[in-house]
Amino acid sequence: MLTFHLLHIKEIFRFSSFLTVTKFLNYFERQADKFIIGYFLGSASLGIYSRAYGFLLKPMKTISGFLNPVIYSSMSEYQNDLVRIKKLYLESTQALAMVFFPIAVTLIIFADPLVNLILGVKWTNLIPLVPFFATILFFKPL
Repeated sequence: MLTFHLLHIKEIFRFSSFLTVTKFLNYFERQADKFIIGYFLGSASLGIYSRAYGFLLKPMKTISGFLNPVIYSSMSEYQNDLVRIKKLYLESTQALAMVFFPIAVTLIIFADPLVNLILGVKWTNLIPLVPFFATILFFKPL
């Protein structure tokens, strides 16, 4: 028979309410830049900004999406061995740096031809933003 205990429901509600508020605030924190740019600079500037940021995010998400599950599963095997986890973390950080740093340098140096080749001439307005966002890749492995 299915029974409800008010105490259990209160505990679940307390936990889920904090989680919901955290998720809600996290969403606004991640979208704040878009709200500000859209409000103060308009939709055209927001489109250019979003496209430039997406231009950077695509390789970053592709690489991280491939490597993160491998890294996490490797670390989970050694969850009780803190020394081994630290070593795996440092090795994964170095591996990510070896991947992201050349991509960042390439995006900074060749922003103009890459944007024109990949996105087309109509997106030349975002060329100045690409090197700016590419510097994020220097910090991503950390």
